[in-house]
Amino acid sequence: MPYRRQGMVELDDVAFARALVDMGNAGPLDHRLFELCKPALRADFTLAEAVAEIPDYPVRDVKLVVLRGMQDEVVRPQDTLGWTHLFNEVAWHDFETDHFFIHREEDRFRAILTETLISAIERAEISSKPASRQLEGASR
Repeated sequence: MPYRRQGMVELDDVAFARALVDMGNAGPLDHRLFELCKPALRADFTLAEAVAEIPDYPVRDVKLVVLRGMQDEVVRPQDTLGWTHLFNEVAWHDFETDHFFIHREEDRFRAILTETLISAIERAEISSKPASRQLEGASR
């Protein structure tokens, strides 16, 4: 899977924050929000860089939800197609904006996030029931 931002993981916090702002012309960075999100952001880049280097990464039996900006110049929409080789189920949500679509389409983003979390919780509850209880629910 192509990945065009190698080296983000090695950047110090100041350079990492600057690179994030440069990705989507996001404007001034909210430092409190950056500190809160920094571990997840670094994990994202660590995964992206690691997967890009592993040609036979094992397929995951989970549903992946991909949100992508169709005018993103950092992670081009065609670059995200590689996820289909890594996950059994991929749900696509396209935004007609750049990399930082969350700021521009916040309501839609929240709706997708809410729907995804509720669906994941429901799947987890179903899979944690004993088989006999799952059959009862299916027959109703």
